[in-house]
Amino acid sequence: MNIVYNLYYGLKNFTIVCKKIRIYGNLYALLQTVHFIKFGVILLIYWLKIYLLIFKANLFLEAFFLKSIEAKISYNFNIGVLFIIYI
Repeated sequence: MNIVYNLYYGLKNFTIVCKKIRIYGNLYALLQTVHFIKFGVILLIYWLKIYLLIFKANLFLEAFFLKSIEAKISYNFNIGVLFIIYI
């Protein structure tokens, strides 16, 4: 009877441990997914900032070399729009 009792409670505890491992494993996977998404968003933000800097530099060079009033107005307007988007 003692063997059956130990076997039963041993299996019961083992299944509880397995359930805990499965739950914690799922939580860990969820945490990794959140970190992956957060890392992807951070990379996307940095890529967008770099792209905006390149775009601003191109606009500045266009306005500087063309030296026309329309280009300067367009440059200032676009910088204003980009600044609002950036904020």
